[in-house]
Amino acid sequence: MPRPPVGLSRPVLGFITLLAALPANAQDLAAPGAFGADMLPRARAAVRLETRGIRASEEFGRDGERRALGSNYDGLNLNAALFPALAPLGPGATLGTTDLSSRMSGQQTRLTIGYGLAEDVTVGFQVGYGVAENRVEVSVSGSNLGATGLPSPPFLPLALLPPGTPATGAEEVQALLTGTYGYKRVQSSSWHSPLDPLIGLRWRFDKGEHHATVFAPSLRFGVAKEADPDDLMQMTLADSTNDILLGVLHTRKLSERWDLLLSAQYTIQLADHVTARARSENELLVPASRRERLRRDRTDPIEFTAEAGYSQGPWRFSGRLEYARGGRDDYHSPSGQDVSGLEANTDFNFLLGYLGVSWNGIPGYLRGEHKAPLLVSLVAATTLAAKNTSAPDTVYLTVTLPF
Repeated sequence: MPRPPVGLSRPVLGFITLLAALPANAQDLAAPGAFGADMLPRARAAVRLETRGIRASEEFGRDGERRALGSNYDGLNLNAALFPALAPLGPGATLGTTDLSSRMSGQQTRLTIGYGLAEDVTVGFQVGYGVAENRVEVSVSGSNLGATGLPSPPFLPLALLPPGTPATGAEEVQALLTGTYGYKRVQSSSWHSPLDPLIGLRWRFDKGEHHATVFAPSLRFGVAKEADPDDLMQMTLADSTNDILLGVLHTRKLSERWDLLLSAQYTIQLADHVTARARSENELLVPASRRERLRRDRTDPIEFTAEAGYSQGPWRFSGRLEYARGGRDDYHSPSGQDVSGLEANTDFNFLLGYLGVSWNGIPGYLRGEHKAPLLVSLVAATTLAAKNTSAPDTVYLTVTLPF
C-alpha cells in the first residue's frame, strides 16, 4: 500500500494502517505494504483488506535469461534417458519431442488488523487465502516407433490407458509418467490453501517533524499447504515455513508534495520438513519410491526498497523499486538419498517495479465530507530482471478502514 507523507497532520497519519506480510515466494517477496511505516494512535484499531491478481507466462533462468514458463519440460526428447523402458529398442528410439506451454494465474486475499498499543508501538496480525492455477497445454510429436507406438509390455504399461484410448504418443508418455514414475498426468493444475499467517509490531524509535524511522519485527507461521510432489505442473503462492522477519523503514517528507520511503528487511527462514522426491542435479524425473520426508532449510533472503511519492489533495502517486536476493536452499535426506537436484537453482535475485495511486478519504471524513474514513490504493507491479524465479505481473487493490 502506498505510504502517505510523514508530514501529514497527526490525526490523518495516526489513522492509516500498519502491517502486512512479506510473502516468502521469490516471485512475490516484496509486495506493496510489506512494511507499514505508519502508526496507529494508542487504543485505536484499523482493518485492511487486500486482493491481488497474479499472472505469469515467463520465468527467469539461472543465467537471468527470460524464457517461457515451464520451459524445462518443453522441447524434451523423450528417449531412453528419460524412459529407460525404451533402451531395448535401440539408442535412437524416442517417443518424440514435447511441445508444452504454461500460464500461471493466482489470486490472494489478505486481511490485516492493527491496534495501537502505545504512541510509538503498533501491533497487528494478518491472515489470508490463496488460489493458484497453472494452465498447461502439451502435445508430443516426432515419434520414430511406428504408427501404433511402442510394443506391448514390458516396454510400456499400455494397460494403464483408459479403455478405448488410442495409443498416441502423448498418451504413451502420460502412461509412462503415471505407471512408471507415479506422477499425475501432465495437465492444468490448481492449488488452494490458507496463506501463512503473520503477527508483528512496528516500533517508531526515531521521529521528527519531517521524518520517522520504524523497526518492524514479525513472525510468520507456516500453515500453507505444501506442494504436491506427484504434480509436475503445480504452482503455489506460499512455502509454509516458519520465519522471523526483521525490517527497518525510514520515511521522509522531501517537500510539500514529495515524500520518500527507504526500507531493508532480512528474513530468517527456520528449518522444517517437507515431502518431496529426492533427485540428483542431472535428473528430471524420478520414481515415486524416492519420495521422502526431507529436512529443508530455505535461504534467508534480504530485500531493499526505495519508493518516491507525490501528493495532490487526497491523491498520492508513487513509484517503487524493490530488489531482493537469496542464497541456495539446503535439503537433507534421512536415508542418504541425493538431493542436489532439489537444491540446484534455488538461489535467486529479482528487481521489481511498481506504479501506484491511492486516494485518502480520511481528511474529508474528518471534515464531514465523506461517510466513511477509507484509504484506497491500486498498485501494479512487474518483474524487471531476475534469476531463478517466475516473472509475474501483479495488481494490488487495498482498502483500509480505521475505527
